[in-house]
This record gives sequence, C-alpha cells and structure tokens, in this order.
Amino acid sequence: MIEQQARVVRCDDTSIWLSTIVQSGCSSCQVSGTCGTSIVSQLFPDRPEQLLKLSISNVDERLSPGDQVIVGIDESYLQYASLLLYAVPLFTLFVGAGSGAWLGQSLFSATAGELASIFLGLLGLFAGLNFVRRHSLKREKQLEQHARILRVERTSIAIEIPSLVD
Repeated sequence: MIEQQARVVRCDDTSIWLSTIVQSGCSSCQVSGTCGTSIVSQLFPDRPEQLLKLSISNVDERLSPGDQVIVGIDESYLQYASLLLYAVPLFTLFVGAGSGAWLGQSLFSATAGELASIFLGLLGLFAGLNFVRRHSLKREKQLEQHARILRVERTSIAIEIPSLVD
C-alpha cells in the first residue's frame, strides 16, 4: 500500500471528497531552503487542487470536513497507471518516428525522412497521450476500488489553563 495524507473537504450521504496534502518533492525532510529538490519545486507553481471522491461505504467511522486521514492506494494499481502513462506515449512516439523515417526515406529522400520522422513522431506522441487520457477517464471509477481510507489522524488540542493561585 502506498500511503498519502489527505484532508476531508466535503461529505454527503454517499460520498467523501478528499484533497491530498502537498508534501516536498522527496518527502524525506522538511528542509525548504537548501535542498536541491526544494529549490526546483519552487520554480513550478502549485497545481490546482484535485479532489478524490470515495464511497462512504469504504469508511468505518464518521468523518467531517477538516479531518486529516491517511489514504492507501494499491501498489499494483499505481504501477499499472504509471506504466500506462509513460509507456504508451513513448511507444507511440517511437512507432511514429520510425514509420516516418521509413516512409520518408523510401518514398522521397533522407531529408524528407527526417521531417516525416519528426512529424509522425509528434503525431504518435499526441495520439498516445490522447489514448491515455481517454482510457484513464473511463477507468476513473476503478480508483475507488483501489484507494481506501486506512486511518484517521486525530490531533490533540492542548489548552493551557492559568493558575488561580499566586
């Protein structure tokens, strides 16, 4: 199980919406000024908040907005999604570039083969990305089966009571 801290944003009778809590790039420490990963992450703006919707049947206890939870995602699902995201566009890029080079050189010249390779490679890349996008939108419901709330992080509040005795 891959674990991620999240915050409950909204609850209703059937669903819970969670927002993940952004961590540093490597999440190994809280050093923010001297770490190379931290410096690189400051160059990119924060991404918009994306909500994860889970069925209330996956939760054992009653949650309310603002609660901190730990969400677990099945490793095999994460590996499948990563492979799909990286391998399909890369494969279609290579197939497009290779077929463009072969077509261009066999029909025209070496220069035309390079141009055809570049054009069909980019076309293959965009086709692969479009396939991944459509495929992941269809399988979005499966994430609910592979993600679940593992535990609720309860925070204790300490209140200092002043002494009345001098």
